[in-house]
Amino acid sequence: MISAEIKIYFNTRLFWVLNALSLGMLLLYSLLMVGMDRVGLMPMTAFDYLINANNTYVTTLFPLLVVLFSAYTFSNEYRYRTLMIPLFEGVQRRYIVLGKVVLCALSTLTFVLVYFVGSVGLAFGLFSAQDMFLENRALSALEVICRMGSAMLWTALVVFLFGLFALFLAVQFRNVLVATVGAFLAFLGLLFTASARHNPFTPMLQIATLLTQTADLAAVIHGPLVPGFSIWLATVAIVIGGLWLSFHRQDIVFE
Repeated sequence: MISAEIKIYFNTRLFWVLNALSLGMLLLYSLLMVGMDRVGLMPMTAFDYLINANNTYVTTLFPLLVVLFSAYTFSNEYRYRTLMIPLFEGVQRRYIVLGKVVLCALSTLTFVLVYFVGSVGLAFGLFSAQDMFLENRALSALEVICRMGSAMLWTALVVFLFGLFALFLAVQFRNVLVATVGAFLAFLGLLFTASARHNPFTPMLQIATLLTQTADLAAVIHGPLVPGFSIWLATVAIVIGGLWLSFHRQDIVFE
């Protein structure tokens, strides 16, 4: 069932349009950065470009794509009442939820990889790979790619939480717009309170920043990595648990 879900939703027009939007944003941003670099307003290396381009994406369009697609996969089932089909065939509800969670994870990974791979190609094709430094330490092209790739993958894990929350809202309200807006506002709330005192999610949010702004990776390993991952894991368990309980208790067939 999970493989069938992936084939169905990864072949929808929405999925391809969302990927095209991410690449469109990348091209427009690149044109702007190239222009500013060429006229001397903002000279940058390939590393500078990767940081700016990917930071812009993960704080704006990327989470919106994830929550929209995740909300669509569940609310669309309610809209056309296709959830009845697997239930009539005897599929247990936990497998339906598992399919949506896997679909959310794979779509999140796809949206981040498409943009990141494109940004790497443009970074080293348009900007200099020389004089890339971090805290006075020279960086090779391979290290730059590995650092940025690790930061983007961790950010994808964080954004995945909001994709799960969009699934939960889609089950509660059965409306793609409500679920999308609600989950995206939750993401913005976390983003704007990232530096607040006593924010329990702060360690989780610090990991990607340290990967791209700290030369000594030991600062990540011995700093926020363990508490950040623990917070992420606990949040995933809570949201998936809430999603399963909410879906399990619904009377879908006779509503």
